[in-house]
Amino acid sequence: MKSFVHIGFRVVSAVEHQYDWGMSTEGCLEEIVSFDDLVEALGHHERFGAKLALAAAQLNVSGMWAADGAVTMGGWLKQHARLSDRDARRLLKEGLFLNTFDDVATA
Repeated sequence: MKSFVHIGFRVVSAVEHQYDWGMSTEGCLEEIVSFDDLVEALGHHERFGAKLALAAAQLNVSGMWAADGAVTMGGWLKQHARLSDRDARRLLKEGLFLNTFDDVATA
């Protein structure tokens, strides 16, 4: 597994700071008036999700989740981000996949 580049944010607060990645969704729904707009908005949604998955995978590898007393990163996500067990596993699996296949992650 290759090493991760430090992204520098907490997974829990990432949604509140999505504008840090140039993906502000303010007014996004008001601007969707055509199928092309919808496709563009979905693209932003998928890219943002991929960045969250990479961040979660990075934090999983770092082991920083243990400082909060969590046994696993999935457990940390369930407790702090209120994800279900299934969603936490899916997020971590997607992040590992994207980290493994750089071409997919950059697409």
